Amino acid sequence: RIIHPEAPFKVAWDLFVAALIILSVLIVTYRLGFRVPNPGYNDLPQYAILDDVVDALFGIDLICSFCTAYFKDMKLVHNRRDIATTYAKGWLVIDFTSTLPLRHV
Repeated sequence: RIIHPEAPFKVAWDLFVAALIILSVLIVTYRLGFRVPNPGYNDLPQYAILDDVVDALFGIDLICSFCTAYFKDMKLVHNRRDIATTYAKGWLVIDFTSTLPLRHV
């Protein structure tokens, strides 16, 4: 099923993901600025689990991007191959790289 980019749920999801991005930026900035190590499961498991949940949500967003139509020249493109090709040429590498849980790699 293709998701319309202006569907209320999709807009809400995008706002939620934007909030997660802001949260991630703040956490990374805090950790780097105050030299706080990434939490391990032995140190602070609740924060490590939070990191994993955020990574999983970013992964879900990456998958949803392959199922979301887009506008091109004022027309809605809903062909899966076109969506995948456009996403692969655009944001896929950035999204995939930022979604990788480097702590587990």
